[in-house]
Amino acid sequence: MKSLKIYRMPDIFSTTGLKSSTIYKLVRNKEFPPPIKLTSRSSGWLSHDIERWLESRLTDQPVLKSAETEHLAVTASPTLVADGVSVARSGRPQKIGRAK
Repeated sequence: MKSLKIYRMPDIFSTTGLKSSTIYKLVRNKEFPPPIKLTSRSSGWLSHDIERWLESRLTDQPVLKSAETEHLAVTASPTLVADGVSVARSGRPQKIGRAK
């Protein structure tokens, strides 16, 4: 018999990168496995249900090839640069010029 592991909410956060509001919205929309009741005051998710969900997400997502990501560059500061537009942590786009 395969050993079962129960994921509690902190495990779900670290495994999926999602927050509780998103998880419960996905459960409500039947897009995420529902939790199982452990006691009257606690619930959790079976690890194999979460792993299957993650695998399904990976197969649904297109994988970017390196040629498709060449126009993206991440600098040391928290700024994303794509196609000549810089988006700083403030969220405001800034045009960046090319070196002459």
